Amino acid sequence: MRVRTQAKRQAIVDIAGSMFLRHGYAQVSMAAVAAEVGGSKGTLYGYFPSKADLFAAFVVQAGDDAFTPLMEVIDKEQDAANTLKALGMNYLRLLLRPKIIAITRLVVSEAGRATDLSAIYFDIGPRRVLDRFIQVFEAMKISGKLVPPDSAKAAREFKALCEAGLYEPVLLGIAGIPSESDMEANVAATVDIICSRYGPTRSRRQPKTAIKQPSATHATRRKLPQEDEPLDQQNDLVAEKAHRVASYRI
Repeated sequence: MRVRTQAKRQAIVDIAGSMFLRHGYAQVSMAAVAAEVGGSKGTLYGYFPSKADLFAAFVVQAGDDAFTPLMEVIDKEQDAANTLKALGMNYLRLLLRPKIIAITRLVVSEAGRATDLSAIYFDIGPRRVLDRFIQVFEAMKISGKLVPPDSAKAAREFKALCEAGLYEPVLLGIAGIPSESDMEANVAATVDIICSRYGPTRSRRQPKTAIKQPSATHATRRKLPQEDEPLDQQNDLVAEKAHRVASYRI
């Protein structure tokens, strides 16, 4: 009876992951992975029932240690701004990892042929991150630090703003990995927007009472010409009214 070991499993994931990135998901077979690892297909299937399971393990491993700080970011003593700054920085450090970028490019390139690959990646990566963001916003809503009407919507906005201007250029290969200071600047701007939009002080502001403006009809109301008035006085009133109406149209 063969004994499964963590070291062996790790070796399989490392080798398979490297093959996926070099050759593409569709071009790598379990037989090829087994040959590269140096064992039988039976041994490989003992660790991973399918190629999809093997790929999922590779994706999890690629971001697992960086995902841990994302899960531990909530500190009940921190204010909303510092909580969001920590969350945003941890997210960008995960998202912009060279290996995560490479995996994302792989998934996009295979999206038309391997929809299961896209689903695996989405569930393990973007959806998992967004679920965590929603948890954080819900926790701050309960504590009163932020008061978003819809925590899921606020979480999506936060995620998109953190990525804005940094992620796509890197993903498309037209820019290198941004510096910590660039990431900090993006996150700081994001936090300012979110706290301004959903901060508790904003929700307590009373709507300003609009100053009642006289209606145009009231403002322009003048004595209408009467039949018993002299004709020249009637003409003067009509001319004055016409002049005022024309002035409103200019």
